[in-house]
Amino acid sequence: MLSAARVAVYPVDARGLMTLPSANAANSFPSGGSWGGSSGRSSGGSSPGKGGGAGKGGGGRGLGGVGSGPPGIHQPAAAVADQKFLTQTAAEHASMQQIAEETGGEAFVDTNGLKDAVARAITDGSHYYTVGYVPALKEYDGAFRHIRVDVEGGYQAVYRRGYYADDPTKAAVNPQASQNPMNGAVVRGAPPLAEILFKVRVLSADDPKAKGVKLISEPAGQRAKDFKGPATRYLLDFAVDPHPLGFSTTADGVRHARVEFALIAYDGDGNQLNYVDRGVAINLTDELYQQVIHGGIPVHQEIDLPEGVIHLRLVVHDLANSKVGSTEVPVIVAKK
Repeated sequence: MLSAARVAVYPVDARGLMTLPSANAANSFPSGGSWGGSSGRSSGGSSPGKGGGAGKGGGGRGLGGVGSGPPGIHQPAAAVADQKFLTQTAAEHASMQQIAEETGGEAFVDTNGLKDAVARAITDGSHYYTVGYVPALKEYDGAFRHIRVDVEGGYQAVYRRGYYADDPTKAAVNPQASQNPMNGAVVRGAPPLAEILFKVRVLSADDPKAKGVKLISEPAGQRAKDFKGPATRYLLDFAVDPHPLGFSTTADGVRHARVEFALIAYDGDGNQLNYVDRGVAINLTDELYQQVIHGGIPVHQEIDLPEGVIHLRLVVHDLANSKVGSTEVPVIVAKK
């Protein structure tokens, strides 16, 4: 999707240069230990002992260290920690390299020069060539096709590494829906969107700060009635920045906008538990507009949540210009 949208990703490992756990003074590991046991026997001479140490005559004490014996057999704690660290870091860097390579970007790892890395990414994104061609495909089978670009003069090109052979004549089932900006905004864990800025306060209806608020009488949310256990009502008070909204002004000077508010509750596995999707008509006289221009437009919403750890996705969508703002709030709903 990133490649098709011509988005080049430049991942930067912000941890910079890292040391092995065994070399970190903040860590402590049990002393002693060996790969094969407390001591290793040998038949004499100076051959390596079976326990991982060099045995002479009657047997030598095992020396703990990475690569000094069979992995997984009485390894010293420091060696285990180092191996786990190296394996995990290699996998993380490989993912960064793959994303960068397949989108035409560059990954920056094992460096403390974070400022230089970001500056280089910005520079690369500001200077580029667009090269296009029409492949002579006889069959659109959806398979991945590799691309290779060679540049004379010893230069190394950074570019998208391929594409999927999808038939361009086959339109999407619902192209209008596929272009709806809400599709990506409501996805659990998606990056927040900032086309519309807003503040939001999330409170349980049991919170003392919510005392005196008149609650909606019916269940809040399309799936609230399907909950097997008790639900807790949560109140969300938005303050929406009016500047990005596409207002239309009538002859009486009133500014009109229609904004969609979506609240989607997910569990830890990404399953949708409940949701609210409502359109709100905003009508502001010039006096009201001047009042909210700095503090934001106040909008109240409610949703029922089941007990557990909830990932609450909040989306504000201007229906006039398709601008979207979104964020995600973790909520721990206590058992009643």
